[in-house]
Parts: sequence; C-alpha cells; structure tokens
Amino acid sequence: MITLMNLQEAGLFKMKDKKAPGYFDWNWTKIKDQLNLVNADGVNFMSPSDISYVYNGYSPISVKIIEQIIDAKGITPIKNLLKLVGLTEDKLRIPQGESQFFNSQAPNTNGRPGFRKKKILVYFIGGITYAEIAALRFLMNLNPMIKFIIATTSIINGDSAVAQ
Repeated sequence: MITLMNLQEAGLFKMKDKKAPGYFDWNWTKIKDQLNLVNADGVNFMSPSDISYVYNGYSPISVKIIEQIIDAKGITPIKNLLKLVGLTEDKLRIPQGESQFFNSQAPNTNGRPGFRKKKILVYFIGGITYAEIAALRFLMNLNPMIKFIIATTSIINGDSAVAQ
C-alpha cells in the first residue's frame, strides 16, 4: 500500500475519477470468482490442465476470456460474463457466422483426409506480456484443433512497464 501511495505522489500512478467518461468500477471478487482466475485446487505440475499452470495458480484475465470464448463456442453465450470486465454490448463486435465458425471443422486444403487447425487472430492493443504469450501457447496445447496468431502493439516486460 505504501508503494502505491509513493507511486501516486511521484505521479507514476493515478487514480481515475469515478465521474470521468469511460470509468468502469471493477468488482474484483466477482470477476475472480466468475472467471475462476485463482486455481483454489492448486496447480498440478506433473499433468497441468489449466492455464493457471503458467502463472503458478493465477490465470490472467485476458487469456481466461479467450478460453471462455473457445469453451462457449463464441462470444454470444458469455455476454453477461464479459460485462463484468466492462465489455458491454456496444463495445463488442460479434462477427457474422460466429456460431458456424466455432461449430464447424476446417477441412484440409492439401487433399489429405481429416481437418486442419482453425486459426484465430488474437490482437492485444497496449501490449502483451511474455507470460500471457506462454498462457496462450498452453491454451493451444489444451485445444489441439486451434492455432492462435498473436498480434500486439508491444511486448511488455518489467522495464517497459516502468518506462511508461
């Protein structure tokens, strides 16, 4: 707490005015519980099955939302969950054919029988951490028919976070 107060005094950390446009009041407890961000059972390092493995028991919100979209087979089924993190209907762009994309399999284009991995572009505006990239890669391993293409405006590490 003292560190946050010192950062605020130095002008490196600012509290957002609740009356400012775009202000969103986070209910951390509700978000944590609804998205299951903290793995209460602990992490099984021998046979990991949850993205919290990458963060030693914690799942980043960004990757957890992506996991929820994949598990629900689209954005539409989890609209209420997305509202918890400030993604209201006016901010969501739900593509046409969303359910068709998630409920179909991509045929091979090389003439071989079977199906190929579906490619999903994940774009992080503002940056992504290496740990989030690792969590997305782990999520790909859990879903073998999906391949993420990760795009971002920057890679965030400790030095770049402090520099901003």
